[in-house]
Amino acid sequence: MPKPSGTAKKKAGDGKLTYLFVKDKKTGKGYSFEARMTPTDIILQTVVATRKGPMPVSTRVPIATLNRLSLKKIGTGNTVTLYDKRTRQSAPLQATVGETSGPTAKDKTYFGTYKESRRKVDLEFVAVTDPLPVVVIIAGIGAAVCLIILGVEKITTDCGEECREACKDSGGVKSCKSDVVFGMSWSDGFTLGCSYSCKAECYPKPRTETQPSPKGR
Repeated sequence: MPKPSGTAKKKAGDGKLTYLFVKDKKTGKGYSFEARMTPTDIILQTVVATRKGPMPVSTRVPIATLNRLSLKKIGTGNTVTLYDKRTRQSAPLQATVGETSGPTAKDKTYFGTYKESRRKVDLEFVAVTDPLPVVVIIAGIGAAVCLIILGVEKITTDCGEECREACKDSGGVKSCKSDVVFGMSWSDGFTLGCSYSCKAECYPKPRTETQPSPKGR
């Protein structure tokens, strides 16, 4: 069982999250994410098939958010929750976490279950790190939950419409991306949530060439 202590602020740069897979136990649907870390965010990336073609979807966990969090052990087993160090509140979630080495010599793989009472989420997960504090993994799962709660189809449909609207006066949509951001709220206790935005890249507007009028004799 990973030690439920430490912060992302001190250790996030010591390793990285490379892969995350979550499966909704209710529907059986699974979501795979390639992960990368920047100085400001942990970014989970996936590609969703839509009727208009594949659409990249990114889910971001701000490092500033992680710096507020630590893990709090629940009971005597291997169950933990997220704990906000500023307000001293625990998030309405429970995660059981196991670990094993691999797939490479420097990697560590975490696996287990993740449940949220308020958002009615029940997941299984696998995460591959090099290595990384468990608090980062749990927050990353919370961010991945956004796709399940908001609905992948709704996000991609809304963004598809928004991108087409943004490019209607140009040469059409070159690319369309969805950006989901994980966050926390304290207005009604400690809750987790997310929002999303859409980014369009448009083709340039075709130039209209006019033919010169024939000169009279």
